[in-house]
Amino acid sequence: MQRIELPATVQTPWEQNNHVPALLATPAGVPRAAIVALHGYRGAKETIEDIVQGLADSGYVVVAPDLPLHGERALGARGSFEYPFFGDPSGVVNAFENALADIATCATYLREVLDGRARLGITGWSLGGCLTLLAMARLAGTFETGVSIVGAAKLARLLLTSSITADIRDDLISMGYDEERLEPLLRPVEATRFAPSVRNLLMIGADDDDIVPGRLVRETFVAFEHPSNELVMLNGAGHYPALLEVADVALPYLARSI
Repeated sequence: MQRIELPATVQTPWEQNNHVPALLATPAGVPRAAIVALHGYRGAKETIEDIVQGLADSGYVVVAPDLPLHGERALGARGSFEYPFFGDPSGVVNAFENALADIATCATYLREVLDGRARLGITGWSLGGCLTLLAMARLAGTFETGVSIVGAAKLARLLLTSSITADIRDDLISMGYDEERLEPLLRPVEATRFAPSVRNLLMIGADDDDIVPGRLVRETFVAFEHPSNELVMLNGAGHYPALLEVADVALPYLARSI
């Protein structure tokens, strides 16, 4: 596993955010496919090293970027996550659009590494799972398959109910936003708007998850009606399902669909 740095196609006011540090892992033999792997909210590429290495050990070339404003791109002291958009309700859309552009950059890089022959997949946990859904929806034709781990769409409701976004929720509420008023603002990055594009998707959730509530995972899945999509709800896993439990579901799905 090695650190690489990719160019950022979206420029922001923060210099450290205007490049895309990433981890690159390659399998021992000929790669079976390539995967973009995405970490969770307030995390970093290093927080999913076990996932990256497990995918590489299973035969995939993997790129795992620091998402915008996270990891090496964070604005806080010593690389801590700091949300810069308080008072700006469009900030969530900007961050998601920035991430989507970075995901496309990672996909382009993987194609170049594999001489344009790469079959591409995408996976992510938590925020990375939400972005997996958005990438499958908005970057139609880029990824042949996706695995969203405790991620959901329905972003307006997610922001206003998740136990991990209380600061953003309080800011939105202070500006007079409820779900009905927030939903149109977030519509450009609401994956369910582009539901017909989403195929070969595995969603993994948990009904006892209070960060990405299981009911939102289920409602998101219902919006993606294609028969190639699958939903697995883990029992008692909360927001932090065991990696082996996830791998037992995700690796066979990837092997069938990419």
